[in-house]
Amino acid sequence: MSFALKAAAVSGDVVEVIGIRASLENSIEQKKESVGILDAISAEDIGDFPDLNISESLQRIPGVTINRVLGEGQQVSVRGLAPEFTRVTINGKTVTSGNSGREVDFDVFASELFYNVSIKKSQDASTTEGGLAAAIDMRTARPFDLKKQGTQYAFSSQGVMNDLREKATPRISGLISNNQLFGGKLGVLGSVSYSQSDLRQDNVEGLRYLLFHDYDIGGDGTIDHNDVEIPFIPRYVLEMKDRKRLGLTGALQYRPNDRLDFNFDIAYAKFDEERTRYSIDGLLNGDRSTPVSATVDNTGYARKAAYGNVSSRSENIFTPSEEDLLLLNFETGYKLTDSWKSSIKLGHSKSTKESREFSAVYNAVDRFTYDFSDDIFVGLSPENTDFTNPDDFRHNQSRFINDDITDTESSGQLDLSKSFNINLLRKISFGGRISSREKGNVRYDGRFTAKDAAGNPLPVSDAIAASFPVDDFFGQYDNSSIVRDWFVTDFDAVFADPEICGANFEIPQRYISTFTIDEQTTAGYIRADAGNEWFQANLGVRLVSTNQTSDGFLGDGMPVSQTNSYTEVLPSLNSVFNLSHDLLFRTTVSKSMTRPTLSSLTPGGTVAPGAAVPVIGGGTAKLGNPNLKPFMATQFDFSLESYFADGALLSFTYFRKDVDNFIVSVTEEKTIDVGSLLNDNGEEVGNAPFTVTQPVNGESSFFQGFEISLQTPFTLFSDGLDGFGTLINYTYSDGESQIPFNGKVVKTLFPGQSQHSFNIIGYYEKGKFSGRLAYSWRDEYLYEVRASDTQRSNFIDAYGQLDANLQYEIFDNILLVANGLNLLDNESYRYAETKDRNIAFSKTGRFITLGVRVKY
Repeated sequence: MSFALKAAAVSGDVVEVIGIRASLENSIEQKKESVGILDAISAEDIGDFPDLNISESLQRIPGVTINRVLGEGQQVSVRGLAPEFTRVTINGKTVTSGNSGREVDFDVFASELFYNVSIKKSQDASTTEGGLAAAIDMRTARPFDLKKQGTQYAFSSQGVMNDLREKATPRISGLISNNQLFGGKLGVLGSVSYSQSDLRQDNVEGLRYLLFHDYDIGGDGTIDHNDVEIPFIPRYVLEMKDRKRLGLTGALQYRPNDRLDFNFDIAYAKFDEERTRYSIDGLLNGDRSTPVSATVDNTGYARKAAYGNVSSRSENIFTPSEEDLLLLNFETGYKLTDSWKSSIKLGHSKSTKESREFSAVYNAVDRFTYDFSDDIFVGLSPENTDFTNPDDFRHNQSRFINDDITDTESSGQLDLSKSFNINLLRKISFGGRISSREKGNVRYDGRFTAKDAAGNPLPVSDAIAASFPVDDFFGQYDNSSIVRDWFVTDFDAVFADPEICGANFEIPQRYISTFTIDEQTTAGYIRADAGNEWFQANLGVRLVSTNQTSDGFLGDGMPVSQTNSYTEVLPSLNSVFNLSHDLLFRTTVSKSMTRPTLSSLTPGGTVAPGAAVPVIGGGTAKLGNPNLKPFMATQFDFSLESYFADGALLSFTYFRKDVDNFIVSVTEEKTIDVGSLLNDNGEEVGNAPFTVTQPVNGESSFFQGFEISLQTPFTLFSDGLDGFGTLINYTYSDGESQIPFNGKVVKTLFPGQSQHSFNIIGYYEKGKFSGRLAYSWRDEYLYEVRASDTQRSNFIDAYGQLDANLQYEIFDNILLVANGLNLLDNESYRYAETKDRNIAFSKTGRFITLGVRVKY
């Protein structure tokens, strides 16, 4: 991966970026020429992003961090704000997604589909609203972007392996382009990418921690301890995912003369995944199971306890899903006169995701001991149950969940500009944009309990038992507490058994989790550009109107609809001053907005029923809030940049955002209507109290920080270091949010915000060989706010990762490539406020890629 922005992405000029050093130098030039705060990356050559997906590359830009799922980067945060604060586009058009909100999963897209990616961290009047943190635009290649004239081909074939799965899977891509049709007036380009990846994650979890104010050991009515915490479901989990990723892009460009041009882009992504998850646990059911003995430390943590009447469960989950994205983009530009220009941009984006989840739970009720004395690994010891013996288990339930998510946006934009040469005034631009977006989900959710004629749960037959899928679960750890294997099922055999799945069982619609959000926006702007040889600036204002309709259901299936409307004024000023030939001072001030994530606006939500316990009640629920106001921020940046040598940059950037209406999720006990929902024991929940997580608007919040970046070739120090260079950056981000809770205001951290993060990158490129080592690190951060006196907020521990990329040109235009991710084999850890309370410790292994690239 290299850091650059092709000039074609900003000014329309054609610049070919090949190799690490060339793209680093181009990156510096583009940063120097921009007015706002801009960073970017580009492929070292067409179709040559070496990382598994674009998020892995983006994390090496100052201020950018990512979260991971089974070791692969998925979502992007900029300057400490959560992924939904970043507006993501392809060729300038909104990327819809199969998620329930606005956030985008970057692992859906093959990295080879993109030519360059820009991150705009400042706002101007012409920028489409929505990216309070930043706007990320991923550009697919166009034929006129390529410097080479005529026909061009590129091909890559590689194998990818996760060392925990020990199986190589294919990663192939190809591109063909011709930019000289009809005398160079017409260009066409097409690309394709296909990959498979097999992932695995070994987990040990406490899941969440429950606080008991009165802790009675032995059930004799005597309170032995006050305010004791226990892990609700201590467990081991093996999770595997088999992924297939297909990507297609096409581009058509037509320039009949120097005044008129047409561009048409199409991008298609298909992401299929099969997820299997096997867990073994002890469900500590509060009022159903009682502590027989316990070791409670001075913090109130019951590190080790024996419980009677505990349900030891083997849970087997199979989740196939299919996600598709189609994005169409049409642009035309016309030069009306020498000073007047116009453009029309039309876009359409549609995502669909079908997810089918089947879970089968088998349990054995027994006396049960857990032991978290190790902090990380937990000992699980049922008294009379063998975790590996199917005969010791009974059918508890089979659950079916079907989700069908559709997300569609259509947009149109008109822009006009007139150039001037009057004193400092250089250009006035104005225009408007309209968009229509609809997002919805239909959920079916049902549970079936297999029972005999007397109403007793059926025993487990040998016909559905399967061998444990791996023989090295947490294999690198020599710890006697670890449960290495347990009883699991063969899903094909389970599906074929009508007694287990219910021959005539109909899955009911879960109305509370079914919704449709319709969002209509209208925006207009005006912007003035000024400048001379010493400075450049733009000043403008954007007016945005939003109308939202949220349709959903109450628990009994009664339809409910709510509307919300608001209009916002977004002024902005960006300027850059040339203090000397190689020293720039940049300032930006603006007002920006991000609308609430779409899933937060639903009148309903999702529910996960459980067995009744004092602090859980009917189970857990996540509900929406159609009355949420948009996030509004006043933001300020300044940057001092020294371009002290060719290919070198030293920069310091300060940023601050004051955010109103900051939305946070608050967890409280509430009674909600869930219709005829059944709990884990097959009983109707009714209007029982739930632990409800719901988004609310906070009072106010702010965050601020700074970014420091150094980029330099080592030839500045010695000619003997020709080919060597480095890029180092560090980001500090800090702030707080205020949320209402139980009639008071609680101060909390920003979810997803790491206070410290840095990247250290070293590269060598000379002759036929190039190589790069990159280490990325982020500090611990708040994962989930739980404003409750019975549950703790969750944090994710600091994490660092070392990656490498090597290329060697064996023949002209034929390269051997090797890439490695997470070479140090680091693990991730989530905990409940203090690090001795394990929520989830996860090991995902390394990723290795080997292959060949060809271009001609």
